[in-house]
Amino acid sequence: MTSLNRLLFAFKEALQFAADDLFLVTLSEVEDSIAYISHKFVVRNIMRKIAIKSTTGMGRTYTFDIDSSITLKQLKQQFLHRTGNPSDEKTVQLIYKKEILYEDEEHDYLLSAYGIEDDALLQAVNINSRTCGFRPPTFVDVSNGKGLVRKNWGKYAPDWRIACPGLCLEGVCQNQSCKAYQQRVIMSMGFIRFNITVDPDTDTTKCPSCQVFVNPTTCAFNNCWWKYSGKKQEGEKAPEKCSCDWQYADNAYHYFDEDKSGTVTWKELIVETTQNKPY
Repeated sequence: MTSLNRLLFAFKEALQFAADDLFLVTLSEVEDSIAYISHKFVVRNIMRKIAIKSTTGMGRTYTFDIDSSITLKQLKQQFLHRTGNPSDEKTVQLIYKKEILYEDEEHDYLLSAYGIEDDALLQAVNINSRTCGFRPPTFVDVSNGKGLVRKNWGKYAPDWRIACPGLCLEGVCQNQSCKAYQQRVIMSMGFIRFNITVDPDTDTTKCPSCQVFVNPTTCAFNNCWWKYSGKKQEGEKAPEKCSCDWQYADNAYHYFDEDKSGTVTWKELIVETTQNKPY
């Protein structure tokens, strides 16, 4: 029995009980109420509209009726079939609010995970085109261990420089009304599997002082085991897969210095942390 059927069955039972003990309800009224709830339930769960504007060819805009269970990959496939280019899946990327929506190679995330709202307008661009106008995000080159610095704890620190065990991300707060404005803040993520190219948003990476979104540019670890895997690209070179085995960060602040490690474009970067030693 589906959740909708269970809801309707319980509602019908409740109405019939009320009719026996409290007041009279006709069968027609029960059925009308069930039909109303069924309509509201279905509409609330499946009726959403998303528009995608193509930046190539005639620049047409395509509208899609989708439900809450659709993933980014599925939406892109629908778009490519509508445009007659199903083979372009690896070269076409969807853009929302000037940011490329990267797909996770291991997990097909729901569209809602990217913060896409109802009636949103997305753009479809060919990432091989020099005129697409969008660049993938840059982040510290974690494959360059020369920039991994171990720093002992200090006795005092502002509230935006407090680090909890596990993964920490760093970025600069751009909120002019925040006391940490233009300061590098620490965002404690804990023990987690975090996709740097997809997961940062207003709920996950925000200034600890003002709670406004901060774009992470480097990472740090303490009191945990950690590893990464991803695909980076330097300049016009071909993307390169890279990863590392589990590393241990003791009771100190282990961070990647951007000046020493450098920054690169990441097609994908997944960082994992755990409290106990993995087996």
